[in-house]
Amino acid sequence: MYIRTDNQNDPRISRAKPKLDQNEVYANLYLIACKKYGVTVNGKILNALKKGLTEISIGMNDIGDKGAKALAEGLKVNHKITKIDITANQIGKEGAKAIAEALKVNKYITDVDLAFNNIGDEGAIAIAEALKVNRTIKKLNLTANQIGKAGFKAIAAALKVNNAVTSISLGLNTWLGHDDIYDIGDDVAKILAEALKVNKGLTEVELANETIGSEGAKALAEAIKVNRNLTDIELNNNRFGNEGAKALVDATAVREALGKPIRIFYSKGGK
Repeated sequence: MYIRTDNQNDPRISRAKPKLDQNEVYANLYLIACKKYGVTVNGKILNALKKGLTEISIGMNDIGDKGAKALAEGLKVNHKITKIDITANQIGKEGAKAIAEALKVNKYITDVDLAFNNIGDEGAIAIAEALKVNRTIKKLNLTANQIGKAGFKAIAAALKVNNAVTSISLGLNTWLGHDDIYDIGDDVAKILAEALKVNKGLTEVELANETIGSEGAKALAEAIKVNRNLTDIELNNNRFGNEGAKALVDATAVREALGKPIRIFYSKGGK
């Protein structure tokens, strides 16, 4: 049987479809998501996806919750991006929840910067749930997000089981959006101290501007004595006074004696 190979309409002739570039797939997924959520396409995000870059850096772009949702859709399957910087983008709890869902399945992102947004307790809880299953994130910045005790409890619970994160920034949260800031600081420190006693991954912790008093400083000092992996902890602009400062100094002496020195950065404040 003879088949004419020049007949392009013959169904018996197999023609290979052009293979779609992986970066184009990622870009198209983002474009579809933007249409789905009714948001303007962010040129920086689209450019990073099209070019197969490893970092998306869009600080102060005001993408909001819907923009975060569109970004999250693409991150679920992206194998190129390793760092996302979405600081100061007016992202609230819904946007944080979407990012958290993406982080549950993404196994390539190692650095997440969500500082200076407004994710609150609900957003922090969602991120914490992601940390319970994610084992690739190494650095997480949640500075200035109006996170209260409920959010800190969730993060602390996640850090008890997650040993992949090596650096976490949680400062300037209790100062923002809370009327009882002078009560929250010590509670937050005590909550995190319990997590630090069992966590084996963290080397850097930032808790600046958290209204931590002497009791909170003492709790952290006890955790520092037990945790041998921490190398740096920042406690600037708190209010733990001489009593809390002494407890921290004593803790550093214990670590020195064990051959596991730690650097504590603080301005003691208070009395």
